[in-house]
Amino acid sequence: MAIPPFLLASSLRLVVAQRLIRKVCDECKRSYEVDEATLVDYGYVSRGVGKVTLYKGRGCAACTHTGLKGRVAIYEILPSRARSGIACSGTRRRRRSARSRATRAC
Repeated sequence: MAIPPFLLASSLRLVVAQRLIRKVCDECKRSYEVDEATLVDYGYVSRGVGKVTLYKGRGCAACTHTGLKGRVAIYEILPSRARSGIACSGTRRRRRSARSRATRAC
């Protein structure tokens, strides 16, 4: 799509990214506890509670022995300050293009 960045930025109100993730099967899920320190490497922010309860599906006929059944949507919202970045990106791109044309012409 060849939409000028200034036009896109002026009409943009909200950008939402959606991901669908699998749910743990309710029929066969089992809980287990993990120490918070082991989850920090995965982006978990420690709350100082020590142990965290997680769930894992064991597999049953309802989930065809996968431990997962169904999906749930998670969303990410692009902050409004990105609008100015979109508007400026076109200007930067035009400047770079103009510089490269000027360099080639010399």
